[in-house]
Amino acid sequence: MFKRVAVILMVFLPVVVFTGCAILESAESPGIQGEWISSDGNEIFVEQNGTTFIASHKSEGYQDSGNIGLFGVISLKMGNPARVSDTTVSGVVTPDGLRINWDGGEFWARRTVSVDPVKGDRPGFMLAGEESAPSHSAVPSDSNCPAGYSTWITDNIDILGNKKLTEISIPGSHDAGMYEANKCSFAGVGGPTACNTKTQEITVGQQLYCGVRYFDLRPVYTKDKEFYTGHFTDKLGNLGCLGGSLDEILDEVEGFSSKNPRELVILKFSHYYDRMNDKFGFSEPVLTELTELVQLKLSRLVKHNSSLNLMAMSYDDILAYGRIIAVFDELQTDDWGTGIIRLDRLPVYDEYSETNDFEKMKNNQFDKLKDHGGSANELFLLSWTLTQNKKQAATCNLDPTGETSSIRDLAIVANKNFNSILDEQNTINKKANIIYTDFVDGSSTWVAMQTNGITNNPGSISCEEDDDCANDTCARKEAGGDNMICCPSNKSGIYAGYSYCYGMLDGNRCWSDAMCANGYCKGNSGGLQKGICTSKLGPGQTCDVDSDCVNDACARKEAGGDNMICCPSNKSGIYAGYSYCYGMQNGNKCWSDAMCASGRCKGNWSGIKKGTCAN
Repeated sequence: MFKRVAVILMVFLPVVVFTGCAILESAESPGIQGEWISSDGNEIFVEQNGTTFIASHKSEGYQDSGNIGLFGVISLKMGNPARVSDTTVSGVVTPDGLRINWDGGEFWARRTVSVDPVKGDRPGFMLAGEESAPSHSAVPSDSNCPAGYSTWITDNIDILGNKKLTEISIPGSHDAGMYEANKCSFAGVGGPTACNTKTQEITVGQQLYCGVRYFDLRPVYTKDKEFYTGHFTDKLGNLGCLGGSLDEILDEVEGFSSKNPRELVILKFSHYYDRMNDKFGFSEPVLTELTELVQLKLSRLVKHNSSLNLMAMSYDDILAYGRIIAVFDELQTDDWGTGIIRLDRLPVYDEYSETNDFEKMKNNQFDKLKDHGGSANELFLLSWTLTQNKKQAATCNLDPTGETSSIRDLAIVANKNFNSILDEQNTINKKANIIYTDFVDGSSTWVAMQTNGITNNPGSISCEEDDDCANDTCARKEAGGDNMICCPSNKSGIYAGYSYCYGMLDGNRCWSDAMCANGYCKGNSGGLQKGICTSKLGPGQTCDVDSDCVNDACARKEAGGDNMICCPSNKSGIYAGYSYCYGMQNGNKCWSDAMCASGRCKGNWSGIKKGTCAN
């Protein structure tokens, strides 16, 4: 039986496959290259469009927990399923995934994106192995994480919305802005370069679409009086490199947040370095400039007052105040009203292991989870990161083979062992609130979903028919779109001859009220145009039409005003062609006695002038 499938994606055009001494070619499509690990030496035959590719046993062998390795290539074009088969293995590769049955036992591989370069698509990473315990491919150079990872919380808000932050798990990005390494402080042998400063491969915006929700941002104030991210050490003369522009990062966060109102994003600003004065830490004027930049760029910051206790609130309750939590180290005071919050307002236990040995890191982190996890007043950050030793940091740029272990090389070791996080959390019965990694590839999002009890995230799976879905519900995601998904609500319906997912969340486009979880498709003009699924408003809230309100009574608050509200009394009426809330309390301006709860509109001169509701 297959124990594990470790897959590395690679595009070939044409595909050239080396199997033993044979060379096989296909100019029709790109290929997926992988090591297929089995318990015997059977050849795997890969067939596509009548052409058979044979993946022979590697002559040098391949050992992984006693399993024999085979080397094979699956070549396919999107829409042209390929079949993997021999006497004991059968399965079908589709544009969305691969399922294989082996001697009656099932194990699973998931292909995440198109790999057709003619369409301009590029491969992402792959989850492979037994479905309950997949392994992961190497870190991708692209942001093509699985469909649905960008909205994984929104798609599962019924599971997560009522929970506190201490009760859920989210992916985090270590040194998130270091997806590039520029303007390094020293260019000599052993100095800072990408191999010892770069911690990510994809931008913060791309990380957001891969599901990351907690970002470690380390601002650097440059000699040009601009803010960048950076990775610098206070040893050996403050060596390091600049990463991405903070301006650009904040723009990406704002853009993502504007499109995804249910996805809470946490930005942690710390490890400040003033490159202009070559010192760590910011002066008060520079720190003020940083916070003002964040305020300027991010319109959706969580804002309230100092009484707001983020640890005591549910996820949905926090969203009522904003979508982005920005916390800053070294702030003496904070200003909740502008969304600028001290780091201690969001307590996080964050202690990395400072080792390049995976087993030592793993054991150290889970010992810490046992001792510090599960707190109602503090988030636990599982630092799933390996740290270069001095030799590796000093020599990695001298060895292009990577054998000296760059940060990236170490990240691949850590990231392919994510399964142990689930096993250990189950053993000690505690969960990590933040799963914190280098070289984000989407794997930590999968682990976070599993940790949260999201074992089947149908909203992330594209489909063509009901049979493709575990919930037998395949339909259009929203009005105006043709993309078919396995409906997160498990419900679908027909509108104008097309199937749509029903139970849509707020913000989705809709044709009818029936499509929306809250029963209201605002602005659909009776189904003649696309509307937006929107929660109905309570008494006193600003509205436009009766249907905006739970009580179906939207009218002017009082005489002489144009502002429309959902009437507190649940009653409205028409006066001189305009709708007004009736049952007004004493003190409100009125035109007629009928408008007042007391039945008296004092001084209205029989409707000739505005009066006041009174006893």
